Amino acid sequence: MPKNLETATGGFILGTDIETYKYYIANGIVFIAEHIEAVGFAIILPHENVTESEIWKKINQAKWTIDISEIEAKRIYYFEQLAFLPSSGFAASETTYQIANEAFKTHDYILATTVKKPVLNKAAWRFIREAGGKCVGTIDENYSEIGQILSDIHLISAEMYQAKLLSISTLNKFSERYT
Repeated sequence: MPKNLETATGGFILGTDIETYKYYIANGIVFIAEHIEAVGFAIILPHENVTESEIWKKINQAKWTIDISEIEAKRIYYFEQLAFLPSSGFAASETTYQIANEAFKTHDYILATTVKKPVLNKAAWRFIREAGGKCVGTIDENYSEIGQILSDIHLISAEMYQAKLLSISTLNKFSERYT
């Protein structure tokens, strides 16, 4: 795989087979984005599945910029997959916000990873930024299909997400009043 490239269309899916998707459908929350037809999907895993997952087993391998003991004791959703066609437009944003709203009804945080090297995957960046997320670490992994992968770990807190929603709501009210 070429080094230090950026995906042409914004993202890619790494190492998921049909049995894994069956597990995600049975145990996670799956959202389908539609704009006339399906234009993408997102999968989040609830806390119980996160703490049993491969990512959680590797939690101590990560290089954290925060004290993870603060989040380990809380309920966490994990953004397992976020895949949208470049033409998905508003459907992608709407779907990711539906997920966050659902997740924060019962959980304190959403964790997400985005591949940094060998190929930069920016598919989830917009949502992470707009939801008040921040990069809180990196994890270096080895996948048999492609080799070494360096990923950023992002954290979105319910508190930060609600503050972002409030600022958007306030801005919209201000805009409506003066336009």
